[in-house]
Amino acid sequence: MYSWASGEPKVTNCIFRDNSPDQIMVEGSADITYSCVQGGWAGEGNIDADPLFIAEGRWDDNGTPNDPDDDFWLDGVYELMPGSPCIDAGNNEEVPEEITTDYAGNPRFVDDPDTVDTGFGPPPIVDMGAYEFQVGDPCPADVNDDEVADIDDLFDILGHWGEGAGPYDVNGDGAVDIDDIFDVLAAWGPCP
Repeated sequence: MYSWASGEPKVTNCIFRDNSPDQIMVEGSADITYSCVQGGWAGEGNIDADPLFIAEGRWDDNGTPNDPDDDFWLDGVYELMPGSPCIDAGNNEEVPEEITTDYAGNPRFVDDPDTVDTGFGPPPIVDMGAYEFQVGDPCPADVNDDEVADIDDLFDILGHWGEGAGPYDVNGDGAVDIDDIFDVLAAWGPCP
């Protein structure tokens, strides 16, 4: 984030990670609270920790900023993994009343019973970041979210074969492999 001298941005419940040269550059002042800022930032509720994204995306400008031929990847999966310090760590009072879902359309306020609430407000406490951690996936073998574990999920897993943790790692063991194929076959059919 960059703020000009005349700007005074107010930012809450966000995650700043893997930006360069800095996460935040401010000429003047900025009110940043209840956010995860790599390298740290002074402000109430802020943390400096790995947010534990499922898979971080990348930007590669090949040393040529603003070149339209640059490589740009948005293949990151910015949902939070279990154990993320960003879960239940935001500020409920800063979420506009009309916001009831996260970026993916899932409920915005979900309490994770395995996470100590470190944020502000009555439970359930909002997470930091664009995606709310959803407790328990009733159908993890449905990797394409079409409500059925089927051949399309097998093809998606094969297309990401050998990758580390991510949505195609059905059993959560850190690798997309044959065990994930077996999990899809075991769950074959409509999701519960």
